[in-house]
Amino acid sequence: MTDSNFAFQQPDWPALLLEARRAEAAAHAGPRTACFYARRTLELAVAWLYQAEGGRGGCPPMPYKADLSALLFEPSFQQLVAPSVPTRWM
Repeated sequence: MTDSNFAFQQPDWPALLLEARRAEAAAHAGPRTACFYARRTLELAVAWLYQAEGGRGGCPPMPYKADLSALLFEPSFQQLVAPSVPTRWM
């Protein structure tokens, strides 16, 4: 796939781009598959954010469990992303 809604990720996050393109490609033919890859993309992005913030000394503490929901709802993570990612609907 040459055109993608996620091409902007190429310079900084090529691994995210690969997973996002997989989700995009499966959107019509296999919606369940698309959901799998969309979630995988989100998991990779959240893991990257935890790691990147750790390099700045502002790493959110790891929650009681390392699953996506616990990572997203860690209070310090929500404080970090609150202005840009609405989490109240989750």
